[in-house]
Amino acid sequence: MKSIVKSLVILLFSISYGLYAQGSETVENAAAGNAFNEGNKLISQKKYNEAINSFKEAIKEDSKFYQAYYMLGLTYKVLNKMDEAIESHKKTIAINPKYDKAYIALGNIYIKQRNFDSAINSFNAAIGINGKSEKAYFGLGYTYYKLESYDQAITQLTKAVGVTPDYAKAYMVLGICYDKVNQLGDAVKAFSSAIENESNTRKGRETKGECNWRLGDVYVKLNQLKNAEDSYSEAIKLAKSKDIIAGANFGLGEVNKKRGKKQTAINYYKKASLSRIWKGAAKYEIEMLNNSDKYSN
Repeated sequence: MKSIVKSLVILLFSISYGLYAQGSETVENAAAGNAFNEGNKLISQKKYNEAINSFKEAIKEDSKFYQAYYMLGLTYKVLNKMDEAIESHKKTIAINPKYDKAYIALGNIYIKQRNFDSAINSFNAAIGINGKSEKAYFGLGYTYYKLESYDQAITQLTKAVGVTPDYAKAYMVLGICYDKVNQLGDAVKAFSSAIENESNTRKGRETKGECNWRLGDVYVKLNQLKNAEDSYSEAIKLAKSKDIIAGANFGLGEVNKKRGKKQTAINYYKKASLSRIWKGAAKYEIEMLNNSDKYSN
């Protein structure tokens, strides 16, 4: 399946106007504050290269303006300039070692680079500064998920939703991890919480679609076929991704195969086979159903 990294890692840019508050102090250099605010405005317009120039101008006016370095790092990441992003975040930390957001940003870059040891160190540093950072717990949990250390992932993701009980993406990854360790009842609860708390934006509906597909798979394992059928149908209704829709159709094939509805199952497998990712598995199931006497011993 397509990496869920795109649906699980989100950059949130804040736009601020007037003089920028640097911690508990106000940036008194008007030129630095204005340049910083202009950079945020340009980000809102997706003019990232121009935003970089504005943040650099803010730093030129105030070399200790650590938030400008932080925003510079986030902007470099959007442009996939990871070395520059890392350097900017490290400068943020050099100026203000207690700025937990910079450690989280570094951790997210390290995940993207598959530098998981550095990611773990970065997220732990953020947690050491701010023990109520749901994003740091999520990042750490997601890193352990990528390492297939599911029990450790569950521990950290549970902390994330403990801090922020409506953290939909944390519930989604938590559901995947519970499924991996065969804690199926907990997986059902986690996916259901993800669906309940996810937004109704276009991206949110896509995430709900994926969660419903994964929830359907869990229900099949529990042999709760009606629940599985409902979840797969909802996934097809919500998702735009061809691979998620194909996965849900494959699941409906499994449901109907278990019910003994051979032709209905084949029809769903045929729909699933339209996806390159699901094609092999779907064609195998069709072959097995069409030639059951040949393969039964």
